[in-house]
Amino acid sequence: MSAIGKHIRRLSDGLFRPAIKDKTPEIKPEAAADPIGIKLGDLELVYRDKEWVVEKGPAPPPTAPSPASVDATLQQLIEKNRALEGENQLLKYKMNVLVDMLAGSKLDTLRLQGKC
Repeated sequence: MSAIGKHIRRLSDGLFRPAIKDKTPEIKPEAAADPIGIKLGDLELVYRDKEWVVEKGPAPPPTAPSPASVDATLQQLIEKNRALEGENQLLKYKMNVLVDMLAGSKLDTLRLQGKC
């Protein structure tokens, strides 16, 4: 019986121990903290006032082209596309002619050899 009482006492001792005081490290408020910086390739960013700010980076992209230059470029691309499609059709036709010529010469060769 003394062994059982000993185990019960240990269990009850653990239940009534005072809670361990939580020691949290002192954290600086965000305003007083040093800014966080990150470098991604040529771009350097710093976190200030709850947002990422570009410190140093590549040159900004050029302004958008005018609608007239976009239309001119589009027309050039359409014309080039049509020319390439025509060339592609011509090459397919030539390929079919060559395949037909090869098939004809193969038949001629087989006839001369007497296998056909």
